Amino acid sequence: MLPSNKHSQERLENFGRFCLWLVNGYLLGTVVKLYWNALFYAPVNNDAGTFLSLVEKIREGHILFKDYRNGYAPLAFHILAWIREVTPKAWPDYNVYLGTVLLFLLAQGLLVYLTLRHFRISHILCIFAGLWTTLALGRYEGFFIFLEPFVAFFTLLGTWLMLQSQRRVLFIVLAGVSFSLSALSKQYGILALPAVGFYLLYFSNSPKERLTKAALFTVGFVLPLTAFLIYYCVVQGVSVANLFQQLAMNGYANNPNISINHRSMVLKFSRQIGLLLSIAPFFFLVLFSWTKTNVLFLLFSLSLGLSTLVRPFQHYFGLIISFIIIFQIIVFAGLVGRHRIARACLVLYIGWVSFQTIALSQFSFAEQSRLAQYELAHKINSKWPADTESLVYAAPEYMYLARLKQPDDSFAFLANFSGAEQIALIGKSHHILVDTQNFEYFFREKDKVERLGKPFYTVLTENGFKQIDFFYNRFQLWQR
Repeated sequence: MLPSNKHSQERLENFGRFCLWLVNGYLLGTVVKLYWNALFYAPVNNDAGTFLSLVEKIREGHILFKDYRNGYAPLAFHILAWIREVTPKAWPDYNVYLGTVLLFLLAQGLLVYLTLRHFRISHILCIFAGLWTTLALGRYEGFFIFLEPFVAFFTLLGTWLMLQSQRRVLFIVLAGVSFSLSALSKQYGILALPAVGFYLLYFSNSPKERLTKAALFTVGFVLPLTAFLIYYCVVQGVSVANLFQQLAMNGYANNPNISINHRSMVLKFSRQIGLLLSIAPFFFLVLFSWTKTNVLFLLFSLSLGLSTLVRPFQHYFGLIISFIIIFQIIVFAGLVGRHRIARACLVLYIGWVSFQTIALSQFSFAEQSRLAQYELAHKINSKWPADTESLVYAAPEYMYLARLKQPDDSFAFLANFSGAEQIALIGKSHHILVDTQNFEYFFREKDKVERLGKPFYTVLTENGFKQIDFFYNRFQLWQR
């Protein structure tokens, strides 16, 4: 009986591996399809208007924090500007920028694979986790230009380097550099430091090793920050006070003038948050296998997830998706050989991922999505040429697409400004582009707090503006 049972188990395991290879093949095909479609057809998102306008100014030789105000850490902008400089000029600018972001997403999938292989998890399951990571990242607004892919990549790279330092201690210096680059991509990268502290405390064999690793990590972490301060404050002459004032993120994170209904946003995202909710069963499984490795990746997920407390935007979840998937697979790998319930949960999990992949494979951006934006930008430029000083309300993507110039030293999303600052900008402006759809969303309660809610069009009329054109019953051009 025993040989027969063993033979049956081997056949079942072989069948399971065959099925997982089929799932991996389908995941790979879906990744190729979605990423290729996004590269050529995904529309230019709101935030890209701000980010890419700053990238273009860097390429023109302007200095961030000095020539233009900027509330974001600068590394991602410099990466995009440098990559555009070294790629063929015949390639469309936006394709290069978005392609760079997509490569950072794919690199996260590779790092998930390498991290799991560090724990000697089966090759086929690591491939599954890496491919699922790239799809899940795309699902959470990954096919648009945001800064989170850079933050998540450097954080994940730093984590992998930390794990390698158990064999070569100098890797901890490189890990410090990587975590520093994460914070220099966007300030939220600092949120990973509590998990780093946990690693330094509990993954060392002695107090001496703990202190050595902490010192080497600190050296690595400080090096890029020092280079950043020297470049901007010494070489470019930006005052330290001005630099840190701009980096304090005194914008949408704490601006009372922005009206966002958190309840409606949570309800909207709850339909798509299945990946995050899927972490719940793992708390039960972890009770059977509570290890410091499980705690490390759970802590990364929770600490980086604090960013969603500022604003529950979908792309913020991109900071934690890789760590959640690593955590899930590590829990499975530790339990699947010992508990039948773990094997059953793994089968259910793979089935759930397969179902999500089937749904994702049906998605694609329409071929006209980005083309329509370029046509509208061309129409705007037929009225106002590039570099025209213009205010763009609630549609910052057209600041980039039409190459317009804001009448001050900032490309910030105007919802981040106070009402008094917006009134001052209106006074300096001769041209205003209004996206009426998004304007109403962001400013629907502004009449309770600022003069701009009077309504906004009355303020324009009082300031001598006349509506000269509109597009698609949504975009309006106003001019003095």
